[in-house]
Amino acid sequence: NKLQICSNSLCFVIEERVGFVSTLAGTNDAIGLNTLLRINHPSLFVDKEMKGELLAALCMVHATMTNEVADVMKSEGKGDTEEGIVRRLNSNIYDAESTQVFLQNKIDHAKKQFMTKIKLATIDGKINTVENLMDLEDLEKLKPKDYDKCTIIAEDDIISTLLETWSQLQTIPIWEHWCHMQEMIILEELSKSSLLNNMHAIMQLKSLLPRITKFIEVAMAQTDWSMVDLRPYQTLVWAVETELLSLDSFTHLLKCILPCMMFTASQHSWCNSFNNLNCISNHLVSPPFWKNDADVVENDGGADLALANTNGQSLSEVNAGPTRMRQPVRNAVLLRLSGGYSIDCSSSSNTRHAWL
Repeated sequence: NKLQICSNSLCFVIEERVGFVSTLAGTNDAIGLNTLLRINHPSLFVDKEMKGELLAALCMVHATMTNEVADVMKSEGKGDTEEGIVRRLNSNIYDAESTQVFLQNKIDHAKKQFMTKIKLATIDGKINTVENLMDLEDLEKLKPKDYDKCTIIAEDDIISTLLETWSQLQTIPIWEHWCHMQEMIILEELSKSSLLNNMHAIMQLKSLLPRITKFIEVAMAQTDWSMVDLRPYQTLVWAVETELLSLDSFTHLLKCILPCMMFTASQHSWCNSFNNLNCISNHLVSPPFWKNDADVVENDGGADLALANTNGQSLSEVNAGPTRMRQPVRNAVLLRLSGGYSIDCSSSSNTRHAWL
């Protein structure tokens, strides 16, 4: 599915970088702003609204190509035959293809705009132009008299935007830890509801909707999760909100999406940004916008970032999976970002600690 590939391409917290095997091997350095900027990663310019459109498209495409919500659509059809339902579902496939192209073009357009802003803000001192030959005093003389000092020029705007975006990305471990806890709670409640063979199960599910909705909103806005991972939860919310969910269709829907949810939760437990807090750099530094400085600054924050590479860890030193959820990970992230110390719960005993 093109939409699934597109959704996964928006993520930088992936198995190759922060997976359990990568953590044991210690083959990857910390992910920093320069790392994402060098490849023009979508996480720097794709916003929540665009992710929401992608999530909605994934749900619609999945509904047209599977029978997850066939019973719900049969109720909406008011007596349609099975052939009529299949024909009505298949009629939306071409619309789904158009949606895929539309969203991909929208992301490509946002990427081009982002690259243009970066290019406009980059200063190449090697180019022999009149401006580069002038000193600072001459440039000040050319400034208009009515120049407003509060006016934000393009360079300042893109730098501020990048730093603000990166500061939000640095808090991903906090929100990802919270979302994974909510994910496990929701799965527990859904598992209990699947054992009930009466309408009380649907009533329990309706009472769970606010928690699921909040979970989707936070995961979409604050984490690096793929929209593919959130698609089953959004499908469940839409199905319950139709008020046409019968007991049979509810049972069928859970049989379809619950295994997918459990598999995704297991992935989040072992491949995430909070098992190894050093996987994301805690440095908040503007990237170089002078062309001749780009070759000098290779790492985000300088030579001390070499410490981010763990150089491999033994199995006993790595805290991942269910045990990690019992540790004060979010406090550790906050202390790390505020004090700059290595305070990961999985660190050895000789690690310095920062205290509030």
